[in-house]
This record gives sequence, structure tokens and C-alpha cells, in this order.
Amino acid sequence: MTFRPRTVNRRVFVACLSLLFLTALGSRIAPESLKPRAASPVRTESLIGHWSSPIPMPAIPIHTHVLPNKKVLFWGRDQVGGADVDNKSQPYVWNPATPAATPVAIPTPATNLFCSGHAFLQDGRLFVAGGHDKVDNEGERHTNIFNPVNNTWTAGPAMNAGRWYPTSTALNNGEILTVSGTYWDGVTLNQDGSHRIQKNELPQVRTTTGALRDLTTARTQMVNAQRSISLYPWMMLAPDGRVFQAGPEQVKSFISAGGAGGWADAGRNSLYPFRDAGSAVMYEPGKVLIVGGGGPPTNTAETIDLNTANGWQWTGSMQYPRRHMNATILADGKVLATGGTSVGNGMDVGFNDASGSVLPAEMWDPATGAWTTMASMAVRRLYHSTAVLLPDGTVLSAGGGGPPGSNGDSNHFDAEIYSPPYLFRGQRPTITSAPNNVKYGETFFVGTPEAAGDMTVSLVRLSSVTHSFNENQRFVRLSHPSVTLAAGGLNVTAPTNKNALPPGHYMLFILNGSGVPSVAKIISVQDYEGSHEVADCNQISGWAWNRNDPNTPINVDIYAGSTHIATVAANLYRQDLFNAGKGDGRHAFVYNVPSHLRNGQMQTISVRYAGSYSNLVWSPRSMICGASLFPNPSGTITSVSGGGSTWEQATQFSSTMSGKVTHIRFYKVPQETGSHVGRIWSDTGAQLVQQPFAGETASGWQEVQLTTPLQITAGVRYRVSYNVNSYGGKILGGLGSPITNGPLTAHTGLYTTPAGTFPNTGSVSNFLADIKFSAP
Repeated sequence: MTFRPRTVNRRVFVACLSLLFLTALGSRIAPESLKPRAASPVRTESLIGHWSSPIPMPAIPIHTHVLPNKKVLFWGRDQVGGADVDNKSQPYVWNPATPAATPVAIPTPATNLFCSGHAFLQDGRLFVAGGHDKVDNEGERHTNIFNPVNNTWTAGPAMNAGRWYPTSTALNNGEILTVSGTYWDGVTLNQDGSHRIQKNELPQVRTTTGALRDLTTARTQMVNAQRSISLYPWMMLAPDGRVFQAGPEQVKSFISAGGAGGWADAGRNSLYPFRDAGSAVMYEPGKVLIVGGGGPPTNTAETIDLNTANGWQWTGSMQYPRRHMNATILADGKVLATGGTSVGNGMDVGFNDASGSVLPAEMWDPATGAWTTMASMAVRRLYHSTAVLLPDGTVLSAGGGGPPGSNGDSNHFDAEIYSPPYLFRGQRPTITSAPNNVKYGETFFVGTPEAAGDMTVSLVRLSSVTHSFNENQRFVRLSHPSVTLAAGGLNVTAPTNKNALPPGHYMLFILNGSGVPSVAKIISVQDYEGSHEVADCNQISGWAWNRNDPNTPINVDIYAGSTHIATVAANLYRQDLFNAGKGDGRHAFVYNVPSHLRNGQMQTISVRYAGSYSNLVWSPRSMICGASLFPNPSGTITSVSGGGSTWEQATQFSSTMSGKVTHIRFYKVPQETGSHVGRIWSDTGAQLVQQPFAGETASGWQEVQLTTPLQITAGVRYRVSYNVNSYGGKILGGLGSPITNGPLTAHTGLYTTPAGTFPNTGSVSNFLADIKFSAP
């Protein structure tokens, strides 16, 4: 068949030619009626999103965290005159709802937190492991906890050795695994006299009691295999409860965090050799995206499905190679890549090269595996930049900078907010009501006037990110039958799998059929409603109520850690004082803790559901608790004669958490006759408390309650003493110095003469001056 061109109508051809001529001449000769109308502007934000103008920040947000109260905690690298500040940091809390407001400074008590690892505890506090000990590579042993309720820092127990560049991961039981990091042991030198930096090969777990557990078997396996794990490794809770090490190195591993732990080969390797300074994210339970990194940087990406035997494969490549990038899960489950540089070859060449800065963001769709180029930010975000999903569905991209080098990036004391395309595609659904706390497997109600059958729900864990990796981010999508229509809203059933959804705080978004998300409601997903870390509790009490049936007495289960210890009736009715004659649904319970649990050790006391109550809430009313240096000593107590004179005998002590001293105790032998006085001193000699003992027995432990409890500060040393008449020291057999029980440590015995003066002479005896301590 032969195709012939169509004949063009001559009059049409002349008319078109005339129109082109008039258009070319412009408005000088064209009449107003013939001028072309301006086209309506295309709203490109619905395709590529939109970046805000830069927002000034008082520090470079190198470590950034979204708190349960929807605020943002961040800190940078604290330096004075180019030298790192020792033993302190200046974190800030900033409210994205009022971005122009000055961030609030919340200084740390005793740690430089730069280059630490971090993840949120199940109660919403932030656990921070390690930090910066004066110079690069030399990590701190410190652990710290930030409480967003009152913006306070509390010191935790010290780790086995320092950790600089560690990773912390939330586990399915509320514990936190910390791996990797470097340190200097304070002794070993290289041949040139420089500090020999060592890798911390001992993984440790922060238990729900606040103590640290060493994974000694895991360490032995790593040493024997002569394998090493990268700094800031990409660690993620896997579907089987182990933790998957997804990179950046090519060889993958699993670590078991129970007991003494253990490493296992994952039996699969990355398709790309080494993704240094890339990023990784678990975009669905058990499904991991790793992207970018390398030297020179790559634009490739891979996925692995840990739910299947052979789930590793290439996915779409980005348009731009990137290292020092960030990957952030959005409210709809897509992944946003921001920042990075497209040039450089690791630490040797172009480590933080600004000449290759990548300003456009890119978005990955897990449904198609394709990347789409988004709007461009105004400021370079390379090394030391961070990105987090905010509760309003936007992304905060912040910081970046150093070391400068010849082409290095400068320091950026600012942030930008990216609004994804889904915020420009119609009206957002709204959440009018939702519970604060949700139990695993519970069906709960989310109020929304836009309820429809095509709505989905997403749960996004709060971010805790540094050095291109978000150590806390996870995503779970819920749809029918887990999401169903109800009058005025949605019935949503929470997942039952803690490996998919480890206990803690999540942003709950509802999304309409067009994929437009609401502003998130922050919820706590737990198998109980609340917990408190306590030591040596004699009694706990609280209010419990069931929102679904507020005026019916209920039972509650009480746990110590993960062990069920009692079921107690909450049956003491409380009347609503603001609505006479009606109950407010609260019923009180009281529980006397058995003696075998009053051992001075820190433990998590929690109240959980009993029966089928779907909306139980617990708020503490009171706790009678106290930890001691020598709670129930089982060793032999040997007394030593003091030669007939009076003595002031003391123990130097400290606590890993701030709190209050409520009692002074001492162990009395029969020869110690007469009355005694207890005292507490500062470590420099100031007397802080003086309290006489009353009602003493002939021998054994004596104690007196302080008229006014003494507030003490975590990490600070004090001395507790009592005066001894006619008899000298006592030695507790089988124990050395220091002695640690729960948060308390007895560092050494001290004495002086005469009684009533500051005890400042060291001794291996005199240990049995004691206190009772209560956490705040």
C-alpha cells in the first residue's frame, strides 16, 4: 500500500501563515482582540512538591529526632575556637508548628553527644549511646536518656567501652541493641605515639530495667571469624525477631539479641560492593531499600525481601548518583531521597565535595520501583545533613557541612521543609479523635468526618537520624479488613506482630482514596498502657479505667519487666468531682510488692490489660520505692575494733540517675552502743543532711527517714556517714570496690575522727554506711 500526503486547503494555509506573521510582529500591529490569552499556570507542586525558604537554626542539625510531642530535638558538633567541647553538648528543642520561634536549649549534663547512636525507648524517651571524647574516633562510654515530657537529660549506666559512630536499634520487647563504634582504651599507642583506635566488638542491649547486657557470644563469634562491622551500620529489626545488618558493606548478617547473642550469615550479599555514605530504609515490614553511596557515588538501588528465601534484586536507579544522602519514608509509603554529592571517592578524594551537590529530591515508588525527580532545595545538604518526616506529612531537611577541604561544603546552620506532591492534590482528611495508647491487636476508633471505604492508615515510627541513616524509622500500611467504616470514622485494628511494629510511638496518618494524608496523631503502641522504671518498690498504686465501660470496676495485670507478678482488682470507686453524682471511670488499685522483688535492682513495673478490656488506661498515683547500696547483703560481716574512740564512717556513692535520697541506713554490731547520727556530705566536704537515728535495735540494719528528701544529681559523688561509738570498721565479705546495685554505686569506704567531721580517709572497710534512693 502506498501512502500519499494529504492536499492542504490553500485558504487554510494562507490563514495560518497570516496568523504566524501577526504573532511574530507582536502587539505593535495586532488588535487587542487577536492577542493570545495567557495560559493558566500549571500547579507543578502537585507533581514535584515544594520547598520552603531556609529556616535559621542555632546549631547544625547533625542528629535529629521527632519527639512524641511533635517537636524536634537536634544537636550538632559543639566546638569553641575549632576545638571540641569536652563532656557537654548543647541540644535544642524546636517546634515546627511555630518555625520562627527560637529553639529551646536543653544542655546535656556530662557528655558530648556528637557521633552517638540513638533510638526511642518504648515509653517515648530517647536513648543515646556513646558520643565524642575530645577528638574524632574516640568514643564515650556514656549512655544518656532524654525525657521529652520535661525536657531533661538523665545519665544511664556506662557501656563496656567507648562508642563513636554506633547504631542503636529498638527491639520487639522494648529493649535497645547497640553495636559498633570506636574508642581509645587510654593506654595503647601506635608506633608514632598516636592513639591506637579500636573497634568496639561487643554488642550490648539496654534492657527494660535500664541495665546493660553484654552479648558475649556475639563478640566471640565476630573475633573468631576475624570479621568487622562498619561504623554506623544499617541495622533493622527483621521479621523473625533478629536484627538484620543491611550494610553499608556487601556481606549481610543477622544478630540475635537475646541472652548472650550471636551472629549468623544472612546467606546473601548486596549486588553493589560497598555503599559507604548511602542510605537504607525498611519501607514495609521485612522489605529493605538500600540506595546510593559508594566511591565514586552510585545512583543504583536494591531491594531485599527478608520474608522470602531469595528476595534480593535491583530496583530502579536514581537520576543522580548520591553519597551523604538521606532516605525518608513518607506518609504514603514512598521514599524520598534528598541531598548528597555526585562526586568524590570516599575519604581520600572529594569526601564532602560541594562541586557535585545534588539539589533536586527524588521519590521512589515501591509499587513500580521507579524514581521521579522532585523539586530542588535551595541549600546543599551533604555530609552531616539529616532528614525526618514531620507529623504534618512534610519532610524537614537540615544541616550539613564539614570537613571543608578544597572543594568541601560549608556548614549550614539552617533547615528547609519539603511539602510532597500529596499535599497539593485536594483537601486533606482530618482526625478528630484517636486514642493515645493502643494495644497490639486492639480495634480502636479514629474519628474523621471524611470517612470512606477507600481510606488507608499508615503507621510511621518517629525518626532518629544521623549520618545518612535513620535508626528508628519503620512503616506499616493498614487497609481493609484492618480498616473498616464506622459511624463518624474508622475502626482500625492494630497489628499483632511486634517484629513488624516494635513497641513505641508512631505517627498515625489516615489517607483518602487519592493518597492525601491527614495530619498525624501520635499514638503509643504497646502491650500495656504505661510503665515506670523503679527500684526496690514496696508498694505501687494508681488509677485504671476502661473508656468503653467507665463505671465498672476492672482487674489489671502487674508485670516486673516481662514477668507477670500479680492480677489486682481496681475496685476503689472514684467520683467525678466536677460532675456530682457521676463517676469519671477511674478506679484505684493498690499492690504490695513481694519481698523477693525488693532487691535494689532497677526494673520496669507496668500495669497491663487483664481480660478483654480494649481501652484500659493506667496513671500512677504513688509508688513507695527505694534502692540501696547494700539491699540485702549475704556476705559475712566482719567487725574491726576501733580502739575505743569515736569515728565518722562513710561510703562514697553516686547514682546513674537523678533522684532523691529518702533514708540513711547503717549496719550496727552489738558493740556499737549509744545513739547515732546520719549525715550526707558533698564530695568536697559540705554537710548536706544531719539526721539522728531513733528506735535502734541492738544490732543489724538501722535506718532513719529524712525529714526532707535530699535531691541528688546523676553522676555526682556524695558521701553518706554515721558516727560510731567505741567500735571501728566493718567489712562485708566477698565484695570488692566498687559495688553496684541498680542505679547506685558504692565507690569506697572512708572514715575520720572525731565523729561529726568530714570523712576523707580511704579504707577498704567501713562500707556499710548506706542510703535509700528513689527515682523521680
